[in-house]
Amino acid sequence: MADTLMGIYEIKNIKNNRCYIGSAVDLMARKHLHYYQLRRDKHCNRHLQRSWSKYGEGSFKFSVIEVVNDRNMLIEREQFWFDSQNPEFNICKVAGSSLGCTYSEETKKKLSIANKGNQKWLGRKHSEETKKKIGEKNRGSKARVGKPHSEETKEKIREARKGTKHTRESKIKIGEGRRGRKHSAEAKKKISVANSGLKRSDEAIKKMSESKMGINCGEKHHNVKLTERDVVEIIILIDEGILSHREIGEKYGVVKQVVTAIGKGKSWKHIDREKALNKTLQAV
Repeated sequence: MADTLMGIYEIKNIKNNRCYIGSAVDLMARKHLHYYQLRRDKHCNRHLQRSWSKYGEGSFKFSVIEVVNDRNMLIEREQFWFDSQNPEFNICKVAGSSLGCTYSEETKKKLSIANKGNQKWLGRKHSEETKKKIGEKNRGSKARVGKPHSEETKEKIREARKGTKHTRESKIKIGEGRRGRKHSAEAKKKISVANSGLKRSDEAIKKMSESKMGINCGEKHHNVKLTERDVVEIIILIDEGILSHREIGEKYGVVKQVVTAIGKGKSWKHIDREKALNKTLQAV
């Protein structure tokens, strides 16, 4: 068997037929890595490690279940075997994901050094099916519930986010998601303490003042995509009920939430809607 054989492999406990499935560009190198970690009780997969420690090395068999010649097909073929075999030792049944795999600090350091400058995934993408499975696996995850970040981690997150800005669409979605939510008394107290002594910049004060006076709203807002005529047309389309909010949004290049906000009168409040409607209808 060639050292550089590529494909899908299986590590099976021949005592109970439970198995672990994975993919590798170099199958023999991957076998040596697994066995090296298992023999030292340092394997990242706790289920496989516990079984190995209980039954011993002689109870396990490494075998190649499919040879894959196209590197770009590895993840897809691995997912096929996940779906058909449902391997018991695999913590996450999504190919290409290491969810649930806990590494030691020493292993994390080695992986970090090994992956620096690694471009093997450059230009490669998960299939839509794989993305969907990863999303479903992550959705509703409670892995970090009750586990606050350390101060060091918080600082790293802050540094990573410096200079990043949400798009207008993202801001609208975040706003819609938060609408109706209320802070707890404890959260209010923390916010109050955090904001005490803070002063707004002159630029922020100016923007708030202009917004209240209507100087910086509607078409005059720096991020605006719609004109007042567009807004009136959107109101008419909503009243007609022929198009959905999503379809109206696509027509005017905005997200559905923007259309919904206009329909409910939560945005573009400064427009006299009756007057604008009459003016538009007369122009038609």
